[in-house]
Amino acid sequence: MQTINFYFAEYRPKPLSFDTQFAAILLGVSILSMSIIGFIQSSQLNQLTAINQLKKQQLDKIQAETIQLQKQLNQKQTLQSLDSQIANQKELLIRYRQILNQVGNPAQTQLVLYSDVFSQLAEQKDAGVWLTKISIEKNNLSLEGSSTESISIPKYIDQLKTAPALKRQFDELKVQRDQNNTQIINFALLNGRIASEG
Repeated sequence: MQTINFYFAEYRPKPLSFDTQFAAILLGVSILSMSIIGFIQSSQLNQLTAINQLKKQQLDKIQAETIQLQKQLNQKQTLQSLDSQIANQKELLIRYRQILNQVGNPAQTQLVLYSDVFSQLAEQKDAGVWLTKISIEKNNLSLEGSSTESISIPKYIDQLKTAPALKRQFDELKVQRDQNNTQIINFALLNGRIASEG
């Protein structure tokens, strides 16, 4: 039976030792792994930063468009308000013009007495013309009559202009031969308004 004496150096357990080359490789792999992880994280961070900047640009663009739309809306509301004010001013202008026309042409609003009309009609002395109908509605005067000569009708109209109550602006003049007697010419002066001065 053989006895082993561990007190001898050859039988003592040797301490663990690392090879220098293995340690260098392990260190290099660790550094490389950390570099790769750092690069990946840096790339992700750069990507997130770019996305945030893009979203910020989009947000700024939306805000600018919103401000522009708000300005356009305010301008539209202002224009609508101006249009309404202009329409009101036009209505007032029309009313003022009507008032000024009435003030500037008092003859249009002046009432004419029927007695003046009849008396001045009676003063017309033209043997070739006689009246068959006299119509007075407010200040409008319509006359119907007859004549034996066509030339007598314009002379009669000219004579009417010399009388204050008969000085009219007639809308229509109708002239035609009488159906029963062709030697007679019938005429009608319709809607004679009081002529303004000037």
